[in-house]
Amino acid sequence: MEERHAYRGYAKKQLPIWHAYRVELYPHYNQFTGITDEQGHPLTFPAAFRKRRRDDEPKGIVKVISE
Repeated sequence: MEERHAYRGYAKKQLPIWHAYRVELYPHYNQFTGITDEQGHPLTFPAAFRKRRRDDEPKGIVKVISE
């Protein structure tokens, strides 16, 4: 079953949560992403998603805490 759907102006297909709220959620378990920084060091999820891929501009990260 394909959960991702195309959105005008975006190269990759987006998950339903993105279409509804324009956010992507990623769990943080200190695992590596396969993405490296400018020096070649592997990045974990929080660090990997602090910049936009297309232009390296910073982007917002929101931490969701359950009470």
